[in-house]
Amino acid sequence: MSLLRRAVFPLLLLSAACAAPSRAQRAQEAGYELNMGLRFARTDVALQKVARGERTAFLQRHRQWHSDIKIDDIELIGTSMRGDGDATLLLSVTWHHANGQRSYNTVVGQRWSDKDRRGFQLFGEDRVQGDYGLFGEADPHAAEATAAAPPRDVQFKTIVIRE
Repeated sequence: MSLLRRAVFPLLLLSAACAAPSRAQRAQEAGYELNMGLRFARTDVALQKVARGERTAFLQRHRQWHSDIKIDDIELIGTSMRGDGDATLLLSVTWHHANGQRSYNTVVGQRWSDKDRRGFQLFGEDRVQGDYGLFGEADPHAAEATAAAPPRDVQFKTIVIRE
C-alpha cells in the first residue's frame, strides 16, 4: 500500500464517522429525548421538545400519566419523513391503570417539525391504533358493548334446604 493511501484511508474513515446525522436521525433523537422524559415522569425535559403552541394541549393529553396511568414502556416502531422535512414517529406505548393489573398497548403517532432549523419540535400526537384511554379518551365501543349486553339479573336465586 502506498504512503498516500495509508495517510488518506484513516482520514476517510474518520470523516465518515464524524458525518452529520441525517434529518431522520435528528427527529428520532428528539423523539427519544421527549419520550424518555415522559416515561420517567420528567415533564420538564419533555416540554423542551414540544412546540410552544402545542404545550398546553400536550400537558392536557398527558395529565393522567404517572398518577392514574402508569407507563410501562415506550418503544419507537417507525419513522417516516415527509417531503417538506417534517417527520412522523410511531411509538408503541405499554401502560396500565394505577388501580388495575391489565396491561394495555396503544400506538401513538407523533408529528415533528424542524421548520425554523433549531431542532425538531413536537407539534401534534394522537392515538393511531390499539387501546383507548392513554390520553384520557373514552373507548367508543364500550358504550355499544354495554348497550348490546342483555340486562343481568343481579339477584341470586334463593334455595331453601329443609329437613
